[in-house]
Amino acid sequence: MIKTTNIKNLIPEFLLDSEHFFTRLLDVEGNVLSASNTYQSDLSVGGQENFIDQLDRSSQILFSEVLEQLLGSPKEKKQILLTPKVGREKKVEPLWWEFSVITDCEMDILGIVGVGVDLRFFEQEMLCMGLMDLLRFGKIRLDLDLIVVDFDDKVGDWLAIGSPDSVGNGEQFLSEIPQKLEQLRSSKKPSCLVLKDSHSGIEFSGIFLILNSIPHLLILPRARASDWESLVLPFSDAQLNSMTGAVWVINSAFEFVQQNETASKTVEIWTGRYDAHSFSSILRSNPDELKRLSKFFKEAFEGKPSDIELKINPINLKATYWYVGIKPIFDSAGLVNALLVNGIELNRLSKRLSKLESENNFLKELVMKPSHILRSPLSSMLGLLDLIDPNQLDSENQKYFSYLKPLAKKLDEVIRTTAKQISGFD
Repeated sequence: MIKTTNIKNLIPEFLLDSEHFFTRLLDVEGNVLSASNTYQSDLSVGGQENFIDQLDRSSQILFSEVLEQLLGSPKEKKQILLTPKVGREKKVEPLWWEFSVITDCEMDILGIVGVGVDLRFFEQEMLCMGLMDLLRFGKIRLDLDLIVVDFDDKVGDWLAIGSPDSVGNGEQFLSEIPQKLEQLRSSKKPSCLVLKDSHSGIEFSGIFLILNSIPHLLILPRARASDWESLVLPFSDAQLNSMTGAVWVINSAFEFVQQNETASKTVEIWTGRYDAHSFSSILRSNPDELKRLSKFFKEAFEGKPSDIELKINPINLKATYWYVGIKPIFDSAGLVNALLVNGIELNRLSKRLSKLESENNFLKELVMKPSHILRSPLSSMLGLLDLIDPNQLDSENQKYFSYLKPLAKKLDEVIRTTAKQISGFD
């Protein structure tokens, strides 16, 4: 993570003019703010304003994942091998990139900076040794049969070799290397490949090269596989779809473990993608809201539920406001291994409340109308009763008359009280 007060002057001139390194300054959506002269001259990017549009198909997918991870964990750096979409009339070679988040002094995300290097530098021994240290590769030395001879401490840590609770996983990964490198044996230039540790799920970006006639494999972990597959799903699809609003179940990496149909459709509207798998992808253009939401997620994993209002402002769409309830999900041991996130769009809630208010007014009208209809003849009846002189009636009619007037007044009081109560409803 890099802190700066002036993002425009972040990249020094010597790096912008470098013939060896490629630099890219991006905003949080991946749009290019500035680039080194070398990158602009060596690659025909076709005037594309978004970095992802300058990459080939597989690199686009990889960089989208890296961008989400950076915005979700701004203190981390990400290294990745990316291939440009087009170049001059020569074969396009991949570039090795390292990306870091740029923030201001208040920790608000300003953008992303990337520094890339051409793999052709790995053909020169002195440059290669320096780049290995600079880019923090783990090094595996091989014999001529591509059998692992030794490896450095980084590789041992990444593969958990020697760890008592993971015996054999690293050894298996290393034992499979010869067959995975066999087709690259005759290559005289550095070659790129992706390797996966089947035990931990960690993928490694690899570079196979020959140094001093000795085969070497340089590796660097890509994004760790999420642990959601091992998580016991807390709800059935029927239960999720019976819940009001958009409902997500997320893991400790803030990735979607489960979501109901409403949530799935909502995410697709926000992002234009059906496969978005985390809130980082949803709030890519809302870094402040992402930072705020992440804070509440972390508190929820500590057992503290929250209710917040969130502004979602997708690209090319009108901003919407949401009520979001965040609740921890405890397992049988009392630990929080997932969160329930329930979102209700306040815009829709307002429309619903407006409709209920309209229906309520109609019901009030419906109830008030009979009271007016009843009170009008009742008032006339009370007036007529006042005109009757009881002394002119015989004793029996006087008895009936004495019942009639109090009953009429009581009915009038009931109608008045009911009308007053109804008119008091908001």
